[in-house]
Amino acid sequence: MPNVSVNICCYNSEKFIEKTLQSVLAQTYRDLEVIIVDDGSSDRTGDIIRSIADQRIIYHYQKNQGLSYSRNRAIDLSKGEYIAFLDHDDLWLPEKLEKQLALFERNRSLGMVYSDCFAFNMNTGQKVRYSEMTQLFRGWVLAQLFQVDFIPVLTALVKRDVIGMAGKFDLNYKIAEDYEFFVRVAERYPVDFIPEPLAVYNLHDDNSVKKQRKTCFLEEMAIITAHRGKFGMIDEQTFKRRVKLLNRSLSTLALAAGDRREARRYLMGDVLYLAATYLPAWLLHMMMSYQTKRRGAKNVLA
Repeated sequence: MPNVSVNICCYNSEKFIEKTLQSVLAQTYRDLEVIIVDDGSSDRTGDIIRSIADQRIIYHYQKNQGLSYSRNRAIDLSKGEYIAFLDHDDLWLPEKLEKQLALFERNRSLGMVYSDCFAFNMNTGQKVRYSEMTQLFRGWVLAQLFQVDFIPVLTALVKRDVIGMAGKFDLNYKIAEDYEFFVRVAERYPVDFIPEPLAVYNLHDDNSVKKQRKTCFLEEMAIITAHRGKFGMIDEQTFKRRVKLLNRSLSTLALAAGDRREARRYLMGDVLYLAATYLPAWLLHMMMSYQTKRRGAKNVLA
């Protein structure tokens, strides 16, 4: 029985799946299986997977059910003591699993180990470390998760019995299902990370989070509201500030799309930002461009 089950969910992944798979098969840690759930692909994804001769690959095809359902199906098919998640278009560096498992061995109380990673914009060639865009945390990190989702799902390695305790992915979430899952894990277990990049998150035009950024923000707001009781240490002022920041993000997306009415809807009560939406278009565009330039590398995921 393999010690690690690598879960890969894919849909029309012919552009990426071979390189993604090869990055898993090239791991220095060899005691693993690769569970691939194909969520109804209509391209050559299945043919490419079947062409790779490795007994550790288990391929499952299903009609389209969505990412959360597919993640849960992959978990159900897994036999390993540890479960790792990798999206169909991302990559691992060779020593990822070996270094994470060594950290689990040093601290058996951990529920999850993640790592830093590279964020690579395939359109511009820009590559930055994830830790340059957000701070990483270890230990009992529930309070920090309330502020921001800082765990890259492609780096997460979780004990199987932790999933049994915390529960699988919530089918109500289509984009931010990993964030909601991490909140439930962090509520029950300490978390640690490897402070070096062990994976590559690829951003491209087909990237689902980029396409559905609005849905992602709305789901994030739903998550912090639904789990508010778990964040017992979060006072009312902190909660309101978190919601305000999410609304500003949604407003920025609306402004970028040229929809000022929608932008104002998210900014009710946020007087200064609301006032900015009434500026002439050329001045508003200049301000947004300046903010993007000022953020520099931090904008690689925009």
